[in-house]
Amino acid sequence: MAPLASIVAARLLLAPDPAHADVDPWAGEPASSFGAVQLRWRGLDGCPDLMRLSAEIRAGLGVPPAPGDPLALRIDAQVQALDAGQLELAATTTSATGHETRTWVVDSCEVAAELTAALVTSAIDQANLEPLEPLPPPTLGPRAAAPIAPAPTPSAALRQPPPRWRTRPGFAVRASAGFEAGGLPKIGAGFALAVALTWRWLRVEAMASQWLPREASSDGGAKARILLTTATLRGCAQARLGRRVELMPGCTGIELGSAFGRGENLDLNLDDQVLWAAWDLGAGLAVRAHRRLRVMIDAHAAIPLGSPRFEIRNEGAIWRAAVGVRVLAGLEIVLADPRRRRRP
Repeated sequence: MAPLASIVAARLLLAPDPAHADVDPWAGEPASSFGAVQLRWRGLDGCPDLMRLSAEIRAGLGVPPAPGDPLALRIDAQVQALDAGQLELAATTTSATGHETRTWVVDSCEVAAELTAALVTSAIDQANLEPLEPLPPPTLGPRAAAPIAPAPTPSAALRQPPPRWRTRPGFAVRASAGFEAGGLPKIGAGFALAVALTWRWLRVEAMASQWLPREASSDGGAKARILLTTATLRGCAQARLGRRVELMPGCTGIELGSAFGRGENLDLNLDDQVLWAAWDLGAGLAVRAHRRLRVMIDAHAAIPLGSPRFEIRNEGAIWRAAVGVRVLAGLEIVLADPRRRRRP
């Protein structure tokens, strides 16, 4: 999940919640139980659902809570959209001592889900250390608001060790097509396949590309058809522009491959190949069309390291590599989003 550093504001509401004093606005909502702790969750479109969030929480617990414990604490978490593409997470904790509501302003559903998972995990840890008083059974009539538990003092908060997290990268595959100019003669088409490991601010990808044959000619009438096959390993910085757009403002890496040439209009038409090595430098843009699908545009330059070329006897070089500019557009399938899990 996204780091907690992306939270831009938070506030704690300690006043009684009149909605909970009279009627439960969450009545009928599905819930997940973790021993004595229960979670009810309302997310927006594109947010993890309750089943997925619960699975993430259980995976991060290590040792699951003992089943059959009486319900002692309930967390009701809801995500709402704000202006400027931000979201608000409101989490109400209900126990035998009363209600406590916290709200955060975050920039993504992933952060909201991470915060909710941290609240549930903290509540489970608290229940394991000190048994909580069970919640009273629900009543049909109105009931008076219970006294509110005092907020923990700073000294008490400091005594708790900070949570430890482990990061799991996301994984995606991409197919794209486009054109290239400069590296091979004239302007021509090509295609590429890529796999990527993604974090919130970083992307590392391996890409294989094939640039289709193009014709080079000499003043003496000799011709050659040249194609280029490459493999690229590169890293990209990532930044979000709203909820659906991701910008890759800078990518750099190394490209290795081979240029293949076939002579034409010669006394003896031969095939040959030369090694290709280049520095890859570029940028990209991704638009999320669906939770698991992105439309990506990638523009980059391949700067040759060395001087690969094909020569014809008595005529000299018929092709010499230069800086190639490439533009690719394609679809990326997101197989897994990056996640941060609490270590047991």
